[in-house]
Amino acid sequence: TQLIDDAWNFDNYIKNKKCKYHCIRAFMLGTILGQNYTQVAEMDKEVVGLIFGKAPKLKGFVKNFRHIPAALYHGYMCYRYKEDRKMIKSFQGLLNVYKELLKKSGEEFDGELEFFIVHSKARGKGIGKTLWQNYKKFCQENGVNKIYVYTDEKCNFGFYDHNGFERKLSMPITFDTYKGKDTFNVFLYTKTLQD
Repeated sequence: TQLIDDAWNFDNYIKNKKCKYHCIRAFMLGTILGQNYTQVAEMDKEVVGLIFGKAPKLKGFVKNFRHIPAALYHGYMCYRYKEDRKMIKSFQGLLNVYKELLKKSGEEFDGELEFFIVHSKARGKGIGKTLWQNYKKFCQENGVNKIYVYTDEKCNFGFYDHNGFERKLSMPITFDTYKGKDTFNVFLYTKTLQD
């Protein structure tokens, strides 16, 4: 969870530390529920990279069901902190933007690169490329032809540009944080894996 906190800088969005704790865990567990591919990268015995992928036609989701109670608990706990409720609603708005981008694309996909992160101190060392290549190989071996990924201008979206993804759509979103409004663009990238 520290990797997520460092990358997304949750302190800029969520004021209450307990709320941040629960929100990061709710996000992480919610992501785990929807994936059937995981790989972790370590450097000096520290997690520096993580990739989750989803190929709906493949099996592997049932093993994740054990995380439902914890995901629900942490999701519920996020709402207990009044000062951060507006921000929690902003995260829900982000999910709506994701759905709208996918709908507007008019395309069908076999899989999703659901979550992909490499710590800034580990970038440029081939870790992200290795994680991506391993997921790509998994997809190809399992008949996944076309994938998508959501990202935004606050993330290292250049990685997708440099690895042959196509930026299909962009949509702005405004987060209502305790520090004020924060508007940025969210992107839908796609990639065809098979010829």
